[in-house]
Amino acid sequence: MNSFRKILSLFVISAILALIILACNKDEEDKLNIPYVFVDFTIDPKFNNLNNVGDVEVFTGGYRGVIIYRASLEEFIAFERTCTYDPEKICSKLYIDPGSQILAIDTCCGSTFLLLDGIPTKGPATIPLLQYRTQYDPVNSLLRVYN
Repeated sequence: MNSFRKILSLFVISAILALIILACNKDEEDKLNIPYVFVDFTIDPKFNNLNNVGDVEVFTGGYRGVIIYRASLEEFIAFERTCTYDPEKICSKLYIDPGSQILAIDTCCGSTFLLLDGIPTKGPATIPLLQYRTQYDPVNSLLRVYN
């Protein structure tokens, strides 16, 4: 009976270690390899084609640019313009889908991302877009984008 407990204990410990190792490997695979670039700029949305809910505009800054989407009257969402699938490739740059205005497309790998939350909707990309923080001041009509 005592040897059964030892075997069972070893099995449980081995199973736990295997799960930990697998979880660590998964984290490594899902890491976002976009280089860190300091982002901190302020714009006036009404002078930057962001007047209406659903408007989207691309700005300089970040690693390859910043996409800003107006989600509501007082909510703006900002994403890095680099695709998360293979960010080191020079062609890994997102463009706004002119037909929908709510999708960003990487013409290099074919991935598409929903601008409401940055989640990939198609292609080899599985990691959401890198999102920047936003702070909107409706009184002065100023939008700050930063990391």
